Amino acid sequence: MKKRWWILIAIASIIIVVFAIIFRATADVKTGLQFYLAPDNVSVSIDGQKSFVVSYGSKTKIAPGEYSLEFSSDGFESTTQKFTVTDNQLTPIYLSLTPISDEAKSIMQTEDMQLRGDRAGGYENSVESTKLEEDYPFIDKLPIYAEYYTVAPCNDGDTVVICVSLYMDNETQRQNAVDDMKNAGIDTSSVKIIYKDI
Repeated sequence: MKKRWWILIAIASIIIVVFAIIFRATADVKTGLQFYLAPDNVSVSIDGQKSFVVSYGSKTKIAPGEYSLEFSSDGFESTTQKFTVTDNQLTPIYLSLTPISDEAKSIMQTEDMQLRGDRAGGYENSVESTKLEEDYPFIDKLPIYAEYYTVAPCNDGDTVVICVSLYMDNETQRQNAVDDMKNAGIDTSSVKIIYKDI
């Protein structure tokens, strides 16, 4: 009789473990990253350590926090970007790698990859964005939001400048905005600043 109980308990335990494994494997990722990439089979390295391969629509669990992700694939230019993962949220990553080999360029010319590239902003936009950041190094440090003003890049003819939109236009708030820009690493002496009263 005791032997039969032990067998039933063992079988019940096995069934519970199997259901737990199946549930965990099929549970939807609630906190992590979801990748919308062109091309497929992109190698991702998180903070230079954990490495895995993803394709369009792939999801991965990752604890909340800030991460530096490096993306690479044969024939494509590697790139590194920073992302913040928030608890109970999938952080979408839209990325189109820049092809450098002829084979990679032909892959990116397929209709599917063109659509993905368009959704990710296209690798042409990525190249233009990199040039824009080189020409105007303050762009990646903006916007800055404060209680009485917002600091953001804006156009002044053919030039990108910094616009400070002031909710209370006075000398104190202007100086606070300049101080915030300096704290963000912006050399305010080398860029035109336009103040706007809103």
